[in-house]
Amino acid sequence: MAQIASFQAFARRTREHDLNPGRFAALMVIGKNPDISQTVLSQAIGLDKSSLTPAIDGLARRGLVRRTRTAADKRAYRLRLTAAGEGILRELTACAQAHDRDLDAIVGRQRPAVLRALKRIVETLGS
Repeated sequence: MAQIASFQAFARRTREHDLNPGRFAALMVIGKNPDISQTVLSQAIGLDKSSLTPAIDGLARRGLVRRTRTAADKRAYRLRLTAAGEGILRELTACAQAHDRDLDAIVGRQRPAVLRALKRIVETLGS
């Protein structure tokens, strides 16, 4: 329930940009890795390629991501942020930082214990 509440709070904060957290993650990874392949991006953000393609299509239609075919494999694409994509990423990063500050304010001095508990959950239940 806490994850859902946090997700919804972040979505409200970023509503004006009309990008869900998954697309924000894609922009972040592309921004840090210009010319990343869609295959590597799908692995990095944990989406299968069939789910990633529509997301990238939408980002490209909005002028946030530029796709170029690779010389070696005309079926493969390299991804890079456009200037507009870089601007949106800066704004969304500021939203994410504000969201993190809100979460830090909630847990306060208990932050290390909360992080340890979350890490244990991931280690125990993660794949």
